[in-house]
Amino acid sequence: MPKNNLSQVGKIIYGDSPEGKPWIQARYDELDEGCLKSVVQALHGHAGQYKEARECVRYIWNNRRRMRYPKFHKQGFCTSTGVVEAGCKVVIGTRLKRAGMHWTVKGANKIIALRCSKLSGRFEDSGNAVQIKGRRPHDLSPNSDVRPHYDSRIRTIETHPVSPGTGYES
Repeated sequence: MPKNNLSQVGKIIYGDSPEGKPWIQARYDELDEGCLKSVVQALHGHAGQYKEARECVRYIWNNRRRMRYPKFHKQGFCTSTGVVEAGCKVVIGTRLKRAGMHWTVKGANKIIALRCSKLSGRFEDSGNAVQIKGRRPHDLSPNSDVRPHYDSRIRTIETHPVSPGTGYES
């Protein structure tokens, strides 16, 4: 979010002029280095004239405790919003948006928690290992021949074998 905001602010301030790209890149670098004060100082110079600059300063101020990019990079985490959004789409969207599935918010939240625990390798440690109609959790792994069937009229999960070649094997 901050890099998107900074890019928009830079384009509003500089338009298509040659000074815009270096200004934006300098703010990106400051963010990545954890120099939030420098980013805010650069934005303050434009805050009187552009409301987008003021909004960006406010965003950084309100989220400064979460914007620990150097620490995240040292731990090997990617801070790019595009990568995070794509990950959400793959991990959550493809699981919840299969044909014929309908979810309550409570049910969706539970399956998201299970899926994230499983894909992160922390499934067994998270307390999410549950019995589903007599099957152990690993029986419902991506390589299993059994898939959960969700019926919005019932509150339990039933399992049904999957025929090879139907597209639901993985």
